[in-house]
Amino acid sequence: MRFLTIAVLALVSASVSPAVAEARAWMFCVVSPQDLHRATISEVFASDEGREIVEREIADRSVREGAGLPVVQCPLGNADRRVVEDDQARAFAFDRRLGLSVEGPVPEQRLR
Repeated sequence: MRFLTIAVLALVSASVSPAVAEARAWMFCVVSPQDLHRATISEVFASDEGREIVEREIADRSVREGAGLPVVQCPLGNADRRVVEDDQARAFAFDRRLGLSVEGPVPEQRLR
């Protein structure tokens, strides 16, 4: 899972350019290996790509780097970063309630 976390965060950070972030939609992704007992939630990032493309890029990179084919879900993006950050915190809390081991950048004070 640690490898998958690094791969997800590397892909996300590679797609963000602060200079053009204002023109992009903000999004985050939830990535789980096939066993579905763990999840990694990415940072909120800006992207010009649709969620299907981002999901495919994360899955393809995971396979190329030997971590296997994960389940990748990226909710629809939004122009308002704060809305997406709130959605990210809710996804983190939801996955924890399901009993998953969750990794990600969500600060504890944002979990409700």
